[in-house]
Amino acid sequence: MNQSKGTFPRMKTTTPTPMEGNMQDEKNADQGPRPGDDVDVKSPTGAGMKIAVTIIIVAVIGGLLAAVYFLFLVPEQKRKAELQVHEDFLSDYTGIKASGYDDFWRCVFPLATEEQANSNLKLESIIKNAIGQNEAGFGKHIVECLPILKKHVVAAKTLKAPPDYVSGVKELPVVLQGLYDAWSSIGDQFANATMRDKWDKRLDEVATKGWGQMYVDAEKGKKSSDETMRNARRYMKFVQCAVGKTYQEMGNNTTEVQETLVTIVLNTLCVSAEKAIERTSYIEKTCVPFLTSPDPPAVDEDWAYVLQKGMYYETRSLSVIAGSWEGQQGCLRLARMENEKLMIENLFNAWVAYKKVAKGIEDVYISKVKDLKKK
Repeated sequence: MNQSKGTFPRMKTTTPTPMEGNMQDEKNADQGPRPGDDVDVKSPTGAGMKIAVTIIIVAVIGGLLAAVYFLFLVPEQKRKAELQVHEDFLSDYTGIKASGYDDFWRCVFPLATEEQANSNLKLESIIKNAIGQNEAGFGKHIVECLPILKKHVVAAKTLKAPPDYVSGVKELPVVLQGLYDAWSSIGDQFANATMRDKWDKRLDEVATKGWGQMYVDAEKGKKSSDETMRNARRYMKFVQCAVGKTYQEMGNNTTEVQETLVTIVLNTLCVSAEKAIERTSYIEKTCVPFLTSPDPPAVDEDWAYVLQKGMYYETRSLSVIAGSWEGQQGCLRLARMENEKLMIENLFNAWVAYKKVAKGIEDVYISKVKDLKKK
């Protein structure tokens, strides 16, 4: 073929066959869209659809994870946290109880459990058995153990309580203080047994060696010694203090005096256990010093009246005030018996009040923990 200078040779063009055209379209489709081409997001083979599907999948997975977290993990974490609050509280509560009340009980009764004192009569039996062996020693032992219980009272006031326990924890230091006071009263009462025994012996001594000896001397027509009369004056002042009247006010002779003594002491001042306890407290604080003072009372008009009327012949004063071997109850004896009984009763009531509050707190824990473990 001849070509002219400066011209390009012509390219031979051919029209593709239908099969070739289809093959070319498939090839172009495989290569995807080219820059500048329009994208059909609705096309199942479009990139937009792939992005949309990916977003949906991620959203579904995220939703499932969120559902698992909020439906299962969050409630479980909350349950465990609530359970831990109750466990922590119980640990604190039982800790102060173990080092307080529990240790105190073991200190007072090393050989007796709480179960052995679960009634007023049983507690009274245990206590009477202890004081029967050594009343003063047992009382001093209680006093020595009391700081342990006091520690519990103090700790209960600072115990931090979750909302479910606020009511019981608020009552706890109150009932513990009541229990402490009841034990303190018993401890002091028993610890002073030695002193009361000393007073009783002194009363018997001045009554026998003073008042009684003057009676014996008078029967024999013998003048009493100065020591006998000093003791007799001690006894006279003690009786007048205990009764609240002088011998002159009680009567003109021994018969009247003895009737007055019964009326004043047994039928008025000590007519009931409560009154006897009240009067005995007064006698021990105010009248006993007349017996124990090293200096006898001075001679006065009361003494002159006793000598003039021979009042030392009366024999009822000791029995109505203190009691006697003849079975006369006496104000002092009645008061001590009833006071002991009353203190044990108060102790038992205080113990029941404490146990009730303690059980209430423990019941709340059991109930709450049981509910949480069901979840």
